[in-house]
Amino acid sequence: MALAGLALLWWLALLQRPAIEADLEERAVEALRNTGESWVQVRFNGRDAVITGEALAEQPRVKVLAALENLFGVRQVSDSIVMLPERHPFTFTAVRDGRTLLVSGYVPSAYALARIAEAARALPGGLSVQGLDRLVRARGAPAGDFSAVVSFALQQLIRLPAGRVTLSDDVMTIEGRSPDLATYDALAATFKDPLPQGFRVGTFAVRPPVATPYMWLAVRDGDQVHLLGHVPSQEARQQVLAAVRGAIDDARVVDEMQLADGAPSVDRWVKAVGYTLRQLARLPKGRVLISDTSITLEGASPDYGSFDALMAARRAPPEGFTLARFLVEPPRVSPFLWAATLIGDTLKLTGVAPSEEASRGIVEAARSVLPGITVVDETKLASGGPPADAWVNAANFALAQLAKLREGRAELSGTRITLSGEASDSSAYVTVRTAAQAPPPGILLDVSALRPPLISPYVFAVRRDGEGVTVSGFFPDLATQAAVRALILNLYPEARINDVSAVGAGAPAGLSETLPKLISQMARLETAELRIVDGQVQLSGAALHPAAVGQVAANVRKALPRGFTSEISIERA
Repeated sequence: MALAGLALLWWLALLQRPAIEADLEERAVEALRNTGESWVQVRFNGRDAVITGEALAEQPRVKVLAALENLFGVRQVSDSIVMLPERHPFTFTAVRDGRTLLVSGYVPSAYALARIAEAARALPGGLSVQGLDRLVRARGAPAGDFSAVVSFALQQLIRLPAGRVTLSDDVMTIEGRSPDLATYDALAATFKDPLPQGFRVGTFAVRPPVATPYMWLAVRDGDQVHLLGHVPSQEARQQVLAAVRGAIDDARVVDEMQLADGAPSVDRWVKAVGYTLRQLARLPKGRVLISDTSITLEGASPDYGSFDALMAARRAPPEGFTLARFLVEPPRVSPFLWAATLIGDTLKLTGVAPSEEASRGIVEAARSVLPGITVVDETKLASGGPPADAWVNAANFALAQLAKLREGRAELSGTRITLSGEASDSSAYVTVRTAAQAPPPGILLDVSALRPPLISPYVFAVRRDGEGVTVSGFFPDLATQAAVRALILNLYPEARINDVSAVGAGAPAGLSETLPKLISQMARLETAELRIVDGQVQLSGAALHPAAVGQVAANVRKALPRGFTSEISIERA
């Protein structure tokens, strides 16, 4: 009997074992999560726990053992945790050579290895990633997310067609040649800022690209001189800075020059920089550019004494260089105004233009858009306006709109255009107003003083028959045209609408307010035609209901403003 009882108890324990193991495993995982040591794996054999994983230090291992040994229901804990070897320095290296990426060194865990492998394989360019299977798990990694730091380092390395990035403890080093200046600048900025996870910059050994063309630029605004572009060496940089201070008293220098290979003879290049800076000293606001061996000088001269000195220097460039572009403007004017006035067959251009090239181009454009007219050019050169390209675009746009007028004037202030005058026809009026709603970028077009063409006699008509509704003639303005269109669509939702109307000036007073009233009465007729000539209203048609004949006629006469007359002929359908 006793043996039978024991067998029964044993059998019951076997039935409950899976539930006991599941409960213990769930509570064990929760306990490990609360201790912050979720890297360990735990499984149960009855009430006995077996733990596995790779520990990076003794303390986390002890913490895990204590957490599980103190868990209610656990009988004993079997420790199968592997203590990884410790390595100092803890190094990781990635080398890119074209389409091949080779990694080597240490990783802190299998989890970190998996994340690094995922990051490497996700890099753009279809790289062949090698060495992942030879990475060694070890202790000694710096604190933080090591795989995130490696992913960051790989993202920097991928910017270089060939190069190397190395992590040594908490120090990051990168080397290689940048493919372009933008990449070099981005990498240089990245390695000046704090690196992820508390890492420090060891050596930034990325070489600048070979610059083609080799460009250097100085921009002056008062006592500030902004230096940009390429400089061949740190020694040359110091010579350039000395030349600035020697040419411009009390200059505040903003140095954003970038190291780059590819300069012409360095000695001649430095002398050419000195020459351009002496010219820049004559311009309170200006810029000089050296592109390979070509020099560009531009700015606004404060007076004609400075302008003459610059013209003399233009004829004597430094040895080995040419002054390819001389864009120095005469003194400033404000406001910067230009106008084109069209009267009859004559177009007169007045005001100021930013350059001779711009002025010549506008004269040619005028003759192109207004063929056969006489162009009288009284434009003067001046500085102080918008950039020449922007000004030319605005002036060309103004001429294109002026060409759609019978007569008028286009005034340009900066890149703001004011257009006045009478449109050549209704289509031109609509086209110009449409252009004002979406002018080219940077340009404003004011057409508030634009008039539609004068229509005489002023005719408007609406006809409804078996074919649909036809609208013809003229509206006083676009708003009235849109409102009447909407009304007709509402009154005749199933009819085919043929709208051949336009906009024109010369409408009799009160027409805009009267049209909706007349069309609403017209809609009560089976067939109808409404015709307005100046102030004479003619309405004819057929009504289905006898009462509508008199009502429509009375309502039409009542709706007419002072000065209008009517002629109404309505029959029974």
